Amino acid sequence: MSRVLAGAVVFAIGLSLNCASGGGAGASRAQMSWMDDGVPVMPFGADATLTSSSGGDSLRIDGLTPGAAGSVTIILGAASPFAPQTFDCNQLASGQTVLISHANGTGFDTTDQSCKVVVTQVGKVDGPPLMGTFEAVISLTPSGSKTISNGVFNIALQM
Repeated sequence: MSRVLAGAVVFAIGLSLNCASGGGAGASRAQMSWMDDGVPVMPFGADATLTSSSGGDSLRIDGLTPGAAGSVTIILGAASPFAPQTFDCNQLASGQTVLISHANGTGFDTTDQSCKVVVTQVGKVDGPPLMGTFEAVISLTPSGSKTISNGVFNIALQM
């Protein structure tokens, strides 16, 4: 239950960030897609925010789908300055953190089984976009799993 509640908070924050930035991004500003159990998903809005605090950086990537169910949030943490790198849930490097969550319609399920996020370009505000790939196998509440595959992002970075 606490996992679903935590995920709901993550989604609410992501939704408010998306609305605050103009309701998501159009094709010229944000591009993100993935396969959800083999079904292609292209969210109506996607954004990425990089924040720094006490020698550490946090990168949040949100892909929002209609009706919220199916939306994906990725949260990455690493030492400053944030650089291109690979985050593997099962083999995190020192100082790395990663969370991938998937909206289930009543809350969020978070990564339990496996995930990998590869940031190939960090990007800059008003400059080059954040670019990379992602995948995850997420345990569902109350049972089963969800496979997120072939995920890509190419998103203007916000601070």
